[in-house]
Amino acid sequence: MAPSSSPLIETKLIRSLIQAWEALGATSFEVQHYERTIVHWASASHTISTPSLYTTIQHQNQVLGEIHVSGVSGEDAQIRLQTDAILLAHILGQETEFDELATEFISVQDQLVTLCELLRSIRLYLSVQEAYNALAHAAMQFTKADGVFITFSSATEQADIVQTDTMLLDEQVIADLTAPIYMNGQEYLAHKEDSSLLQETDIDSSLLIPVPIRRTVIAGCLGLINAPDGFTTPGIKLVRIVAEQVGILVERELLHQDIISRIRMQTEMDLARKVQKRLLPSTTPTLPLLDIHARLHPAYEVGGDFYDFIHQTDESFFFTLGDIAGKGMPAALMAATARTVIRNKITFVPHPSPLMVIERSSEDLYRDLVEVGMFVTMFVGQYIPQERRLNYTNAGHSPVIYCPAHGKACLLEADGIPLGIQQNLLCEQQTLKIDTGDVLVIATDGFNEAQDAHENLFGYDRLLELIETHADLSAADMVNLLFNEIATFRGKQPQYDDQTVIVIKGV
Repeated sequence: MAPSSSPLIETKLIRSLIQAWEALGATSFEVQHYERTIVHWASASHTISTPSLYTTIQHQNQVLGEIHVSGVSGEDAQIRLQTDAILLAHILGQETEFDELATEFISVQDQLVTLCELLRSIRLYLSVQEAYNALAHAAMQFTKADGVFITFSSATEQADIVQTDTMLLDEQVIADLTAPIYMNGQEYLAHKEDSSLLQETDIDSSLLIPVPIRRTVIAGCLGLINAPDGFTTPGIKLVRIVAEQVGILVERELLHQDIISRIRMQTEMDLARKVQKRLLPSTTPTLPLLDIHARLHPAYEVGGDFYDFIHQTDESFFFTLGDIAGKGMPAALMAATARTVIRNKITFVPHPSPLMVIERSSEDLYRDLVEVGMFVTMFVGQYIPQERRLNYTNAGHSPVIYCPAHGKACLLEADGIPLGIQQNLLCEQQTLKIDTGDVLVIATDGFNEAQDAHENLFGYDRLLELIETHADLSAADMVNLLFNEIATFRGKQPQYDDQTVIVIKGV
């Protein structure tokens, strides 16, 4: 009778064993594997009888099956049978390990397919929270754990983001479990018998994996609770992949929030720039005896410089120029406040004068300037056309340059201190004639303090020489010249300060 055997057992080997036993007079040979006959041979004349020899097949202290032989007996035959059992145990042990490995491979393959599908589908979730939930449940599925949570921690707070409904944990328990992770940033696998913390809870085992989040102060942790079959190496590797995906989600969300914040800030700054621009005079005033032109160029979207032109009913003409100590939005807000206060003093106070405008403006602005730690330099001029006379008061402002027709340009120094330093400004009112060809330039320190690539300042001397050399230009051409010369001098150096100028020329 031909032997029947397991397809995983080498047929040639089995035939050799059967032939050897047949030569010794055996009438049957049978191998059972887990109570299933995988090899059976019997001679033609064999009748059913009780086996005369019997032994077990053992591999690593595990009984894999039995060998039965009929027709022979004796100690030598028994030793031979045990030798055959050792040989078959080795073969069957390898088959068993191969089966287990194949089963595990199929399981891991299924998990990898699930993970790939999960990663592809994450981008379809409407919210980050939904993606977190999907990843958390995937980690629980890979390890067959009873519970999962994801937490994030920063220097100021720790927030529980995701927990499953299977095994909800107290927030304090989660905080205690994750504390070591946030301290050393390493994986932590614990069992109740080895952990005093777990012994005080219903948790038998826990696996904590750090969530890798780069370029941020936020740290994360993916935690799994109670895996009935234990946390195996393949499962842990898959959970690490899930933790990486959680980190990628966090980074994308932070980047998204940063982009939204930048867009919002840019929108607000653009709006502020438009508002500040609208607060400036929309047109240059036209006077019979004066040529006037002005321009403001902030260092950022908005700045702390401001100027204004105001006509009075008595035909006198006021103009102001101020410079808030500072840049950006805070300076712009204070500049808008100062401009409004000054305009109200000129418009609504009977018979205003430059000195009175500055003194009363200082009274209104002093407290606000002190509270925010700012001060403002200010120049206020009042032109009386009938007398071609300019009354002005200078509260700490520079540069103010006067160049009489065919004369030398000179600095008109301030006789008072800026608003916001002390309540008593010590200012006086001065008088200046503006005849034909006379030039008055009121600028902010963004001109004289402009720097080149070697950090050299443009300085007062260059300004004086420039204005004196080109005093024959119109007010508009003079403004263009000043800005162009500063830009050429600065080169590729950034503009560090706001630049504002008013040019007044007698005609």
